[in-house]
Amino acid sequence: MATAPHGRVCPLIPLFSVLVVSVSLPKPLRCLIPKSSSLNTDRKKVDRKNRTAEELPGLMQRRFEQIGFLCGYPNSGGVESGYFCPTSFGLFSEKLETSPITLMANNGRQKHEKIRVSDCKERASQGFPQVVPQDPPTFLATALSDALWSLVCGMFAARVLFFFMTSHSMATEIIAHRGASVRAPENTVAAFRLAWELETDACELDLQLTADGEIAVLHDKDTHRTAAIQKIVAETAMADLKKLDVGAWKDGIYGGEPIPTLMEALATLPEGKQRFFLEIKCGPEVVPVLAQQLQSWKPRASQLCIIAFKRDVAQDAKKALPWLKVYRLSSELTKKKQPVDLNALIAETVADGLDGLDLSQDFPLDEESVKAVRAAGLELYVWTVNRPEVASRFLQLGVDGLTTDDPVMLRRVLEKK
Repeated sequence: MATAPHGRVCPLIPLFSVLVVSVSLPKPLRCLIPKSSSLNTDRKKVDRKNRTAEELPGLMQRRFEQIGFLCGYPNSGGVESGYFCPTSFGLFSEKLETSPITLMANNGRQKHEKIRVSDCKERASQGFPQVVPQDPPTFLATALSDALWSLVCGMFAARVLFFFMTSHSMATEIIAHRGASVRAPENTVAAFRLAWELETDACELDLQLTADGEIAVLHDKDTHRTAAIQKIVAETAMADLKKLDVGAWKDGIYGGEPIPTLMEALATLPEGKQRFFLEIKCGPEVVPVLAQQLQSWKPRASQLCIIAFKRDVAQDAKKALPWLKVYRLSSELTKKKQPVDLNALIAETVADGLDGLDLSQDFPLDEESVKAVRAAGLELYVWTVNRPEVASRFLQLGVDGLTTDDPVMLRRVLEKK
């Protein structure tokens, strides 16, 4: 699956597609333009029916190259042990038992038959009394027909090639919110593994710093909602958090699912193009620990990125981890319930050296606002999209990725696009 940046097409791809069409054209089309003005003179000097094989090759080589067909005479062009026959397949080796060739009867009509190579040699030694090249009108019609068919096939092939070369780069990234949380308990190893099994492009997870300086994967500041036991994460050691069951609330089959550490969650990530969006839920105090734990992930930097609502957290993360992409999260309203100024948000994001925006699905995005984000050189993601009609609208706007609780639903929407 494609990873960010998305929605961008390499400018060389359309040119390459044109080249594919060009090389697919048959040689007869190029032969419509004579290579030499000496053709008519050569034809006047030679009576092909009365010439022997030894006298014809040089002359007929030139003639046949110009009309696009080579006709059953001994090869004199350096090709080993071959005899040319009047078909678009060109040279037929002595090793072949039979070859289809075209014979010209006196009335000018073509007929096709199987002829042994030995017969071809015998006719060559007799000066080709029956085998002659096609007349120009017949050849012209054949060449134009072949050219048209090859052009159609070439254009179709180029279209298919263009689709496969650009489908990944133009794809919208599907990001499983807290893993495949519509089916499995959020922010658990089970949810992440299920998301990868469903072939989602990415998973989002939430980070909290524990009392003993470990990074726990948990959305809330406390454990009450997912474990039914009240513990403040920042005041609890990781070992004690591990004792809690955060899976049973979702489904009995997930009973006993513990709160994972960041490293345990990252261990589920397959090598390749899939990636994790790491959302920092606490304050900037977690950034030094995060930078230390992620040092070993530098070779797989493209499989990680950081997202944060707080501007200072995003700034610190980018400074501590410049080799990772960092996106600024934003709701559509401020804490004072006022609409967020997108232009001001774009300006802050650019000034902070961040890589993009991750906006709420309720943000009033339209074509002009998307263009403004693109003009600033930023990537654009949207969260949390769980309805097909909403997903379709953002797909039409060309956002880079959508975060969803249900990656299977979103995949279906993408396939119908």
